Amino acid sequence: MADYEGYLLLHDIARQADPLYFELEGGLLQYFDMKDGRWMGQFSLTRHRVTVQPLEGALAPNRFCVELCPVRS
Repeated sequence: MADYEGYLLLHDIARQADPLYFELEGGLLQYFDMKDGRWMGQFSLTRHRVTVQPLEGALAPNRFCVELCPVRS
């Protein structure tokens, strides 16, 4: 069972937005085409600095950008 889960819109470079189901568990953010659906990809948050910035002036509310930067220990 994931620590956090729910739907988010994932925007690609062409500004297309796909509603995908995300699950965050133990530093791994995985996304699926729907709940209990086909696995689409993942992001590892472990050993990364996570920066979240709101997107101002966007046509849709509650938009943000997530940046991952690896950190060395």
